[in-house]
Amino acid sequence: MSDELKRCPFCGGEPKVFYHNNKFFGETVHIECLDDNCGCGTCHHDSKAIAVTVWNRRLPLGLQTEIDYLESEIGERDDKIDLLNHANQELQSDNARLREALKPFAELGFPYAVEAMGETNDR
Repeated sequence: MSDELKRCPFCGGEPKVFYHNNKFFGETVHIECLDDNCGCGTCHHDSKAIAVTVWNRRLPLGLQTEIDYLESEIGERDDKIDLLNHANQELQSDNARLREALKPFAELGFPYAVEAMGETNDR
């Protein structure tokens, strides 16, 4: 597979690869046309190879091939959502344990404990 990008399929402009990294989805890659009047671009993908393949695609794939590809993308996103949900449950459990540990201090009137109890109860 070549990393060479074809020109924009809509305006013929130069494309550029953009790399992103965030705590929820990790590293993603997308490609955009650099022509300000165009706006053509790919979705975010897990690898440059996938983004280049999607960008360079010019002929429509068969319906089943497209369905298979989209289902695999959905499956990958579902796996990431499951990981985030699990992490969220762990954080909620940790928060509950911390609130329990702070109760005796809040009842004694320790300012930081009272303040922390108020913050955790608001969430």
